[in-house]
Amino acid sequence: MGSRWKYALAIGWTVSLLVISSLPGAITHELEGSIGHPAHADKVLHVIMFVVGSALWTWATGSPLRGFAIALAAGVAKEFYQELIPGRRFELADVLCDATGSVVGSLCTFFYVQKRRRPTPR
Repeated sequence: MGSRWKYALAIGWTVSLLVISSLPGAITHELEGSIGHPAHADKVLHVIMFVVGSALWTWATGSPLRGFAIALAAGVAKEFYQELIPGRRFELADVLCDATGSVVGSLCTFFYVQKRRRPTPR
């Protein structure tokens, strides 16, 4: 897959996160109520979303450090942006979950790509 598609996927994922973060708190609380909301489910969702996001950025840039940095910067910006959305707020715990997911996604992607690049012994 060409690098343009890799970047397009990473950018698309990041924009999707920002769009979802733009939903007012009343809408997200209504959605949570309709599906049930186990304790800390939103934190698990943050980790999962940022594993995927940082994996895409690591894949696109070829660097786990850049993938991590871009994903984490998006997560921090998203949290500050949520201060402007009615019913939403900045949560340090969300940033920590975003950072955790970003580390895991970047490192897993890096090691996976490195393993695939090594020639197999005969």
